[in-house]
Amino acid sequence: MLVRDMMNTDVATATVGTPISEVAKLMAQKDVGSVVIVDGDQPVGIVTDRDLVVDHLAEGHTHDHAVKEAVSGGGPFAGLVTVRPDLDVLEAAQELGQHKVGRLPVVEGGRLVGILSAGDVAKQLRKALDGLLAEGQKAER
Repeated sequence: MLVRDMMNTDVATATVGTPISEVAKLMAQKDVGSVVIVDGDQPVGIVTDRDLVVDHLAEGHTHDHAVKEAVSGGGPFAGLVTVRPDLDVLEAAQELGQHKVGRLPVVEGGRLVGILSAGDVAKQLRKALDGLLAEGQKAER
């Protein structure tokens, strides 16, 4: 199975200058835990709900601080990990684990086309395992 078969194409995005209060509202409206920060169609960072709490609220920042100050990856726009839509899901799962991230923006031709979360991968693996177990039980009969 490929990343494109599992990724979510409805990605919450914001620009580097978006105030953190607007990013938080977007997370609430879309019921998501992350927002991809873009420059045009190109992802340059990702902000999670945890980033907002730890890097902003805990530091006493106000709601009008720009989101670029809370971008994940060791500082603004450093180390964003992305994957291609034609990558095998198991390889994407390795990327999630290796980089200790919960979400991977999916990029094709330099353009953001989706997002893949550890939860998405876990759900698909669960379905596959359930199917495998069901087939195994049939074979035992």
